[in-house]
Amino acid sequence: MTASSRHAVLKAATADAHRRLDDLMSSHDLGHAASYEAFLSIHHGALSILVLHCGAHDRPEFEDLLACLRADLGTMPATRSADVVRSKPPGPAESLGVAYVLRGSRLGAAFLRKRVGTGLPARYLNQPSSESWPAFLERLEAQTSAADNDDIEAIVSAARHAFDVFLAAARRHDVPLASGSSRPGLLATTDRTPGVHGAGGPGMNRPPDRTPATRSTRFADASPHHPSPIHFAGR
Repeated sequence: MTASSRHAVLKAATADAHRRLDDLMSSHDLGHAASYEAFLSIHHGALSILVLHCGAHDRPEFEDLLACLRADLGTMPATRSADVVRSKPPGPAESLGVAYVLRGSRLGAAFLRKRVGTGLPARYLNQPSSESWPAFLERLEAQTSAADNDDIEAIVSAARHAFDVFLAAARRHDVPLASGSSRPGLLATTDRTPGVHGAGGPGMNRPPDRTPATRSTRFADASPHHPSPIHFAGR
C-alpha cells in the first residue's frame, strides 16, 4: 500500500466526521470578534487533549501552537505544556492518526490569517509549520511500510477520535445569533479541497447565511466581520 493509498483510506474513513465538523464550523467568521474567539476556543479545547496523543516528532510543534492559542485567547501565560503527561506514551499508530488530523488542520492557516479582523491577535495562525504536508505523507509511508491491516485500522481509529475531539469542542463553542442576521462559513479542518491546498473547496462560494449577534468583550476593539465566506483549507 502506498502513501497516497493510505492517505485515500484515511480521507475516506474520516469523510463523515469531516462533513459534520464542516457543518458545525460553517457558522464562524474570523473577521468578527466573538466568532473568532469561538474559533480559537475550539482549537484550544481540541489541541489541549490531542497534544497528549502526539508522538515525539509532532508534540513540540503542537505544544508551541497550544501556547500560541493561550496567548491569543489571553487565558493563561504562553508557556509550553510539557508538565501535562499521559500515563503512557502514545503508540505509533495512534500518533500518526492524530498527526494526520492536526497537520491537515494547519494547511489553510496562511489563508485564514488574511481573514482575521483588524486588531485581533493571530499568533496561532501566524505560526509556521515545521513539516510540509507532502513530507508528512512521506513519513506516513515510511512508518507504515510494514503495517498490517490492524495497524492501518488503528491509525484510522485515532484519526476518527481526533475528529470527534474537534466535534465535541465545536459543539461547546457556538456563537449567539441575532434573528435574521447572517455570517459566512468557516471550515476548521478538511481533507476535501481540490487542487492546491488553501484554495477552493466547500464553503468558498457559499453565500453568507448568519452573523454573530454580539462581539466578544475580550476582543472589543476588533473591526467588523468580513463579508466573504471563509474556508479552512484541506488536506
